Amino acid sequence: MRILIVSSAGSIHTQRWAIALSERGHDVTIFSPIIHVERRNGVKVIEAGRNAFTENRAYSLFKHFLNAAQVRKTISKLRPDIVHVHSFDYIHPLFLAIQFILKSTPAKIVISTWGTDVISTEGELSGWDKLSKRLLLSRAAKITATSQFLASRTAGLTNESNPIHVIPFGVDCQMFKPVSKDVSRQHNNIRISFIKHLNPKYGPDYLVKSMALILAKHKNAELIMAGAGEMRNGLIQLAKSLSIADQINFIGPIPHQHVPLLLRQTDIFAMPSNSESFGVAAVEAQAMGIPVVATNVGGIPEVVIHGVTGILVDPKNEQQLADAIMTLIENPELRMKIGKAGRQHVLDKYDWNANVTAM
Repeated sequence: MRILIVSSAGSIHTQRWAIALSERGHDVTIFSPIIHVERRNGVKVIEAGRNAFTENRAYSLFKHFLNAAQVRKTISKLRPDIVHVHSFDYIHPLFLAIQFILKSTPAKIVISTWGTDVISTEGELSGWDKLSKRLLLSRAAKITATSQFLASRTAGLTNESNPIHVIPFGVDCQMFKPVSKDVSRQHNNIRISFIKHLNPKYGPDYLVKSMALILAKHKNAELIMAGAGEMRNGLIQLAKSLSIADQINFIGPIPHQHVPLLLRQTDIFAMPSNSESFGVAAVEAQAMGIPVVATNVGGIPEVVIHGVTGILVDPKNEQQLADAIMTLIENPELRMKIGKAGRQHVLDKYDWNANVTAM
């Protein structure tokens, strides 16, 4: 089957879907906002043009129509059986420009929503967003979402005759698997890890504030923050102002293949998000048998089962976050019990191979 994926080739999620489908014998091409054409793991990547996709919705609609001509040329040349659009938020101006091309192609259109494409971080979608996204979704033969939460939000933009299929971002359970702490541990502290972009959506400031409360009782606790983002310098200054800078290590972004290496050195995984449609980072941590402390928002309660595979707390509440983490610090047997349950939860619901088969 020939599949044309329209998404950012720089996204690890796009890469994983494309490579997995290619490995199963499909001819996969990615149409992406990049600056060159290349082949990765058998997947061809085609440039969409500089600034073809932009977060500025008012930016040059005429340019989107020019890029639509390239989409038409690509579809005509490749003659795909499936055009699969992932996370269409930042590309939907282009897709409005090419909607009639898509309507005329014999290829089936599949749209996979990821989160911000159907959920506004600032509240309800604007009237324009709702109208344009309803139109795009109406072109889809199939629609998928990463969680039940996201599916319910997406359903509000579609008609009942086109059900939303929930297909999560699963994890490679061989890549992410538990290892003996005695074998992997290179430190004596209780290590808490955070692996997310450092921006307000993911609440890293509340985690830093919670560390001040934790360290008042547990001097051997330390926090590893992996990720880049607009809040990095402010978080470093916050840690200094709380006199806990020595106990927090900002290591910057890490390649996805190195995430298991960090998690092997982790005792507790923290995910204090203010908004989250799914929470793949929590799935990866649970796959490695690590208990998770996360916020009770969005799709997280589907991923982290409160009291079973982790502890859920209210968002924007450093005291609750600290209390939950300290509960796990003070109860190593509970950490182990929750960690084992988390691993089984992932095997049952979020195994990558099963998710690829569903897609």
